[in-house]
Amino acid sequence: MNYARPELRDRLASEYVLGTLHGRARRRFQTLMAQAPALREAVAFWEREFVPLASPLTGAAPTAKVWAGIQSRIAPAPAQAARQPGWFERWFGVRALGTALAGLFVGVALTVLVPPLMGLDPDRSSNQLPESYAGFLQDGNGLQSMLISSRRHGRVVDIKVTRPVPVAADQRLELWALPKDGAPMFLGIVPAQGKGRIELPAPAETLLAKVTELAVSSAPTAAPPSDKPAGPFILRGPCAKFW
Repeated sequence: MNYARPELRDRLASEYVLGTLHGRARRRFQTLMAQAPALREAVAFWEREFVPLASPLTGAAPTAKVWAGIQSRIAPAPAQAARQPGWFERWFGVRALGTALAGLFVGVALTVLVPPLMGLDPDRSSNQLPESYAGFLQDGNGLQSMLISSRRHGRVVDIKVTRPVPVAADQRLELWALPKDGAPMFLGIVPAQGKGRIELPAPAETLLAKVTELAVSSAPTAAPPSDKPAGPFILRGPCAKFW
């Protein structure tokens, strides 16, 4: 490969920082990086670009009166049983969004907020990340705790815990994919701190194409994996597509 090409350096450096450069390719890149200042500079650039991903996201929330007015004009609905708030409601403090309105704002949030957060310029080809799925999971207090990433056609999920997750010694943490329509799908076991990796039984595109959220629950360590979460979700967040 011609590592003098800026677009190739940037692509490999972004994959290296994101954690999607694996195996021998990653080890070879580390060797080359020790010898090539240009590669080290590219890695440093992408590390600076990705730093905001490890910080809690905040946003200014309109008043409850504003949302109530929008809701009453768009989709008035009868009272419903109490439910767990979705990730968008937890992030932005919205408590009364109907299904249609929530879907609209989820799309806007992913389109408007994610690219600036990652420092991407759509007009700069060297900033193009590999096609990937990424999840940004928060705890019940709205603090970002875990980053999830997988190549679109890969079979590996990389996990980075940005805030240690409290879990009892006899419990493990399980990662679930939440389709828009359908039951939660078990993906594997994730660490309470540090980094981890899950081998998928099929390409991420096959498993995650219709998934809108990822979530983490706890389960007894001695119990075999189940097709249903053993308890409530302790982390939850959007599953975004980057392509």
